[in-house]
Amino acid sequence: MSARRIHSFLGLFFSVALVFLALTGSLSVFADELDWLTTPAMRVEAGNAGKGPLGRSFDAATAAMPEARPDVLIRFPGARYADRLRLVKPDRSAVFVWVDPYSGSVTGTGAAVTVRQVLRELHRSLSTERTIVMIAISAMSLPLAATVIAGVLLYRRFWSGFFRWPRFSGSRRAMLSDLHRLTAVWSLPFLIITIATSAVFLSEMVGFGPPMTMAPEVEAQGPAALPDGFDGKSLDRIVERTSSALPGLIISEVTFPAAPGKPVAVRGADGTALVRPTASVGYSEAGSMSLLMTHPAAALGGRMRLFEAVRVLHYGTALGLPTRLLWLAFGLGLAALGILGAMICSERLTKEFKVRGRAARSGWGHYLTGSGIGNWIGLAAAVLALVLAAGKL
Repeated sequence: MSARRIHSFLGLFFSVALVFLALTGSLSVFADELDWLTTPAMRVEAGNAGKGPLGRSFDAATAAMPEARPDVLIRFPGARYADRLRLVKPDRSAVFVWVDPYSGSVTGTGAAVTVRQVLRELHRSLSTERTIVMIAISAMSLPLAATVIAGVLLYRRFWSGFFRWPRFSGSRRAMLSDLHRLTAVWSLPFLIITIATSAVFLSEMVGFGPPMTMAPEVEAQGPAALPDGFDGKSLDRIVERTSSALPGLIISEVTFPAAPGKPVAVRGADGTALVRPTASVGYSEAGSMSLLMTHPAAALGGRMRLFEAVRVLHYGTALGLPTRLLWLAFGLGLAALGILGAMICSERLTKEFKVRGRAARSGWGHYLTGSGIGNWIGLAAAVLALVLAAGKL
C-alpha cells in the first residue's frame, strides 16, 4: 500500500476521534482558567498582605461542612484564585468548599465537578471509568504515528513548506490541500511529542510503568481517618515541618488520609525542571504532626523522572504559560488538520462522482461514506461521552 493510501485511509478512518481528542486536550491546557471563569466562588480579590496559612482555609471549609471528611486541599498559584477543599460526605458524595485565602471566609460550596474534571475525563476516558477505554484512547497514538510517517514520506521536502503560502486563487481543493500541508508541517513537532508521550502512557497502562512511591503506614489512632482535634493549627505545623525539610517548596496540594493508618501528604514544586507541580512530597503523621518521609522531585529515579517528564510534555506545562499557549495553538491545529482532511476527501469524492456521471451526495455525505465505519464509531463515542459528561454537571 502506498504512503498516500495509508495517509488517506488512516487519517479519514480516525478523523472524528482525532478531532475530538485534539479539541478536548487543547481546552484542558487552560482548564483552571475555564474553571475560574465559570465558578464565581473561585474568584477572589487579591490582597496586599498575601495569602494566609492553609490551616485557616482548612478550618473555614471544615466548619462549613462539619459532617464531611476532608479529602484534598488545593491552593492555586494565581493571585485571584480561592483555595478549594474537597470533602466526602457520609453518603460518599463529594463536595467542594471554596475559601478566600486572604480573608479566610467561605466564598461558596458546590458539587465536586469542574470544567477541568469534565475535560480530563472526556479526553482520557470518554467520561467513563473503564481502563479498557483509556487503553484504547492511548492506542490512538499508533494510527496517528502511521499517518504522520506516511504524510512525511508523501511530502518528502516538507521542510520547504513552512513558509509556502496557500494558493487561494486556485481551485477549492488546491487551497484546502495547501492549508492542510501548511498546518501539518507547523504541527509536526507537537505531533511527535503527542505521539511519543501517548505511546508511553499506553506502555504504562499495560504494565510497563515505573514503580510508584508508596506512602508510609502510620499507627491508627482510632476509627476516624483524622484524629480528634486535628485542625488548621495542626495542618500549619505539618506544612511548616515539610517546608523546612524541602527548602523552596511551593505547596499546591494537601491530601488527607481516607482511612486510619494513612499519612497526610503535602505536595508542591521545588523548582525541579520537567516535573509536575506536585512532584515533591512530604508525608506526616496526623496525630503527632511529625514528618515521616520526604521525596523531593530532584531525587526521583530515572524512570520516575521520565514518568513526570512525559506528563508535563503531554500537558504542555513544561515552561508555564508560553508552552501552554503553544500547546493550545498546536492542539487546535491538529483539530484543523482533521477537518481539512475531511473537506479534501469531500471535494475529491464529489469530483469523482461527477466525472463518473453518478448522482452526487452532499459534500459531508461523501466524506462519511468514503471514510468508512471508523468515523461512525468515533461520532457515536463522542456523543455518548458528551451525554455522560452532561449528566455529571
